[in-house]
Amino acid sequence: MSLFFSEIENKITEFKTNKIISTRKRILVEIINYIQSKIDLEKEINLNFICTHNSRRSHFSQIWAQVLADYFKIKKFKSFSGGTISTEIAENVINSLIKCGFRLNSKIRKKNSIYKLSYSDHLNEISCFSKKFNDKVNPKKNFVALMTCSSAEKNCPFIMGADKIISIPYEDPKIFDNSRFCDKEYMKTNLVIASEMYYVFSSLKV
Repeated sequence: MSLFFSEIENKITEFKTNKIISTRKRILVEIINYIQSKIDLEKEINLNFICTHNSRRSHFSQIWAQVLADYFKIKKFKSFSGGTISTEIAENVINSLIKCGFRLNSKIRKKNSIYKLSYSDHLNEISCFSKKFNDKVNPKKNFVALMTCSSAEKNCPFIMGADKIISIPYEDPKIFDNSRFCDKEYMKTNLVIASEMYYVFSSLKV
């Protein structure tokens, strides 16, 4: 019996055939090496994905990293996200994830809404909301900071407590908001990030 919802299981199977270009592989290998070093030492693994507003790319990254770490049975792993400022997660992100098979368990409506998403009946749900990278729910030490946009990298030249800072920028689907390409472009970004996270976690030796 699968640990994951069937739609998500099917999506993960699709990621196996997605090609990662060599320039991206050279970036992603830094993440692979970091995680592998933690696995070899049987230490906790904490990834904090950071983007300026913590509203789009950093959430896609956090969520797929957690799902794929669970899929490949990576122990002592936790995925986080944050921004240089706190804004609000884009609802288009949630909609795109739901189309991939995630289930929206609840939404606490306020200025900065909190979404509860699940991908399994047996694993913890993920709480999604915009926050600063050093928010109280995020790690303060023993983590790698992964910069998912170039502006966050420029605005965060130093991140207290990070073992390492790695830049992995993605195109921002925000530019397609309120256009007829919106759904398509959000899904494109969603699946590009998911495929790269698959490459990272499938490359690990446990």
